[in-house]
Amino acid sequence: MIKNRHNPPGSPPILRLLTRNLYSLNQGWQSKTRLQRSGLFTGAAALFLLLCLPLAELLLSLNPYEPVTVHVGALLASQPDFENRLETLDEFKEAILPPTALQTANDLILRHSNENPDSPNTAGNATAESPVEDPLQFITTARAILSLQKTLDQPTPAPQLAAWLGHLQQEDALLRLQAVEQIYRQTPALLSRLYEIRRANLTLMRHLNTLSGKRWLDTAASISTPPSAAESHLNPLPAEWQGLNRTSQSLEIQLANITYLLNQILREIEPVYRQDQVWGFSFWLKTAAWIHRYQTGLLALSAGMLAVSLLLLFGKPLPHNLSLSHLVSRLNVPSQSGREPIERGKADQSFAAQSNWLVKGLARRAPARPLRLARRGSIRRPHLLIPVSGESLLEKPLPGDGILRIGNDPSFPVKIPLSGAEYIELWIRKARKGYFLEVMFSDTAVLVNQQPVLSARTLNDGDSIQIHDTVLIFRER
Repeated sequence: MIKNRHNPPGSPPILRLLTRNLYSLNQGWQSKTRLQRSGLFTGAAALFLLLCLPLAELLLSLNPYEPVTVHVGALLASQPDFENRLETLDEFKEAILPPTALQTANDLILRHSNENPDSPNTAGNATAESPVEDPLQFITTARAILSLQKTLDQPTPAPQLAAWLGHLQQEDALLRLQAVEQIYRQTPALLSRLYEIRRANLTLMRHLNTLSGKRWLDTAASISTPPSAAESHLNPLPAEWQGLNRTSQSLEIQLANITYLLNQILREIEPVYRQDQVWGFSFWLKTAAWIHRYQTGLLALSAGMLAVSLLLLFGKPLPHNLSLSHLVSRLNVPSQSGREPIERGKADQSFAAQSNWLVKGLARRAPARPLRLARRGSIRRPHLLIPVSGESLLEKPLPGDGILRIGNDPSFPVKIPLSGAEYIELWIRKARKGYFLEVMFSDTAVLVNQQPVLSARTLNDGDSIQIHDTVLIFRER
């Protein structure tokens, strides 16, 4: 009993079946040509792309960021102008701190630095026009104004964040995923900047209320009602500073509203984003979203790859005389400068110039001729006698229902040695009665019984076919 080395005894049936299938696949792969292997690779890649399309839709349906996007969209819908307020956040500086207020603060600090700060008279001279008992309070307020200006001068990522918040309303799944990621990364930086602005603004409000003799936070009516002429006369603040208290309170209300909404957005995104850092599902979500965006192009590419795969698997290569490189070489016209035209004889003219390119009946195969019995009883079929080394001749049987190709191509069954760039291709085909020779393409003369042949000729027993120095003998029996 012969043991099969691919199915070792004692192995499970599933393992033996798998081993047998792998072995058969390996044998089938080894039997394929290079073009067929390329076709298999191309077909496998096309099928993989086609499978990616429904898989991407399935992954997008399981997107954990989708509920977060819906909740953030609801928060933004509660304040429709939130993106506009973020975009114009950097423009608050001129509305809150007019240039005249900044100039007054700079003048007070400059005057105070030029005088002796230890002398109460010099401090009183700096604010002699105001009835405040503590003149240094003006210096502290001026420094708070300049500190708020410095804080406002630093740029914030508010415009970029506003743009990403607007992308959340788009239909593109990939753009929404990128927007959620950028919002989570930029929101903490913007909140930090807003908190710095609020601290500087609250400090200024405290000093302004101290100077004006009011509490730190006044009622809402004091914000909306402008001061009367008598109140303005009794206000110890300089005229340039008298409107800062109301604008600072308005800025605090707006910043408090913005920071509250940003904290709500960050609280919605943070849990899912932390899970994403652990499981990494944003990577395959982005891949699925990219496939969903370009699904039409991927579908067309897959169809094209399948067509190429079928051509490589089942297509047949063109003969050498019809290949593109050979046709291009035949169209090249030699240069005539300094050379005389070379005249050829009738026997040496090329087949392309004297014969038809379309040969009728190439696809038809004649029925096989019954084999003949020699005198001694052995089966003999028509054959060619091919000279080998020395005086010996090699018998090449002719196919009963096929074509024997003769030429200088190494892939032909009968090879004719030629020197130079010449090309020749002859066919011996079976007809209803006997065989005939067809000159498919020839750059040199083909002689049958010392007579040139340009297209086709019937072969008889004992005919000689001569190409250059090679002579082939046709035998029917």
